[in-house]
Amino acid sequence: MELLAAFRPARLSDLSPARTALRARFPTLLSAPLTLDQIVFMENVPYDSSVRGAHVSKIDGATATFVAAQISTMATATGLPVWYLAACLARESRFDPGAYNENLTLFNRTPTFDGTDWGVAQFSGRWSHKRPGCDGLPDAAVKAKLLDPMWAITEFGRVMAGNIAWARGLLASPKGVSVSTAISQVASNLIYATAKYAALWLATMAYNSGTDGALKDLMGPHARINHPNSVMSTARELEQELSA
Repeated sequence: MELLAAFRPARLSDLSPARTALRARFPTLLSAPLTLDQIVFMENVPYDSSVRGAHVSKIDGATATFVAAQISTMATATGLPVWYLAACLARESRFDPGAYNENLTLFNRTPTFDGTDWGVAQFSGRWSHKRPGCDGLPDAAVKAKLLDPMWAITEFGRVMAGNIAWARGLLASPKGVSVSTAISQVASNLIYATAKYAALWLATMAYNSGTDGALKDLMGPHARINHPNSVMSTARELEQELSA
C-alpha cells in the first residue's frame, strides 16, 4: 500500500535542526511544540517517480488542517493514539489526499485502476470494491471515494482499529509470548516489542500483509518488517512532539 518501500516521508528528526535554529531566533514564536496540522504540512513533501508511476503533491495549509482534523476525529472515534494514525498516513502518502502509486514495473508500463494504490491511505483499487459503500459502484465512483480524505481516513481508522484489536487478541493469547519474542528479534528498536507498542507494530505489518500474511512474515522470512519499523519510528517522534 505504501508508495515506495525505499522512500519515507520527511521525518521530524530530519527537520529538527531547522526547527531548532528557528526557535533559537524566534523563541516566543516557535517555543511551543508543533500542532498536528503543522506536522501534516511539514511532512507533506512532494514526490514523483515516473518509473513506479507514483506521485505526491504539496498540499496547502487548509488541506493540512482538514487532514489533521480528520485524523484527530478518527483517533477519538477508535480510541487509537493520534500520533500512531498520523504516522501511518505519513508513511503511506505524506498526507496527500491525491497521492497515487500505479505500481509500474519494467515489464508492466500500463497503469490500471486495480493495480494502483490511491489517496491518503493508499488503498489498493483491486480490493476497494469490497469496502463499505463501494459494492457495485463503477471504478470512477470508487476512485472518488479513495481520493476523498474524509472517506479515506474514516475507512483507514476502521481498518486499523480492526487490525489492532486482532493484534491485541493475539498477543494476549497463548501465542503471545512467541509473537512478542519474534517482534523483539526483528524490530529496529526493542521498545516496539513492549506492551505499549507491540500491538501497534503488528497491526502496521497487517495493513500491508493482512493478518495471516503478517504472521507468516513475522514468523518466517520477515519480508515486510521495514514498513512497521519505519512507521513506529515516525510514530514515536510524533508522540514526543505532540505530547511535549
